[in-house]
Amino acid sequence: MTHISLKQKLFTAVAVLTVPFMCVSTASASPVSFMDETEAIAQNALRGADAVGIDTAADINFSSSSGEIVATSKDVSVKLEKEGNTAQVTSQSGDTLVLPEEASGNVGVSDGTGVVAGKNMTDFAVNLSDEGITRVTSVLSSKAAPERLDYTFADASSLTIHENGSVTIIGKDNQISGGVDVPWAVDAQGKSVPTYYEVNGNVLTQVIEHNAGDYAYPVTADPSWSTVFKWVGRGAKFLAKKVGPGVAVLCLTGAGWAWYRSDANGWVRVGDAVAGCLF
Repeated sequence: MTHISLKQKLFTAVAVLTVPFMCVSTASASPVSFMDETEAIAQNALRGADAVGIDTAADINFSSSSGEIVATSKDVSVKLEKEGNTAQVTSQSGDTLVLPEEASGNVGVSDGTGVVAGKNMTDFAVNLSDEGITRVTSVLSSKAAPERLDYTFADASSLTIHENGSVTIIGKDNQISGGVDVPWAVDAQGKSVPTYYEVNGNVLTQVIEHNAGDYAYPVTADPSWSTVFKWVGRGAKFLAKKVGPGVAVLCLTGAGWAWYRSDANGWVRVGDAVAGCLF
């Protein structure tokens, strides 16, 4: 007959009591929900935009219907969706902006902002202004986040950087198809973070130098993308504000004359008109 010692009996009793206790303790821990995560991403993105003077109150709300996440202004509509391993934004004209590879998680909507949960400590928020400008904001949670984010304009043949840091998008038909505003980046306290664009073919890389300084996280950064009509129109408004309506009228007169004299068609003629305004 096998005899069980008192010490063995006590060990067995403790084990029986401990295992259920450990299971209960593990089950009581609950991860952050995707809803809470999207809310934080959206709030951080809007906080960054507000810090650089963007009127976020005028943004058009994204909504989710029939599995599609869409925002529509008076004349522009954009859709946020997951395609393959990353997310993308598509305009109603079919132009597509593929987000960086970090945008690999679920897509959703929080308080009117399109949200993409990402990897490598990087998430993304998408907003549409009432002027039809698509704003894609990266939210970098720590120094472990990358300093280079690659955005691909799927329908572009090339990108051109200007002296002020803005970018012109050239379509596959070699005509101007839109533009990207001057980049910005700020930390959680509104402190400016050095940032600039690099281009290679149809890939726009935003470099965000957040590792070099003492910044409060999250850091937010934004490329704002628009079609040719919106981009040129914003340039005209900027010109009128900076140099006065008189010069703006001269600009429009030069553009009109260049349009009249141009033998080109389509967006090439638009480019001639823009050149007539500037030169």
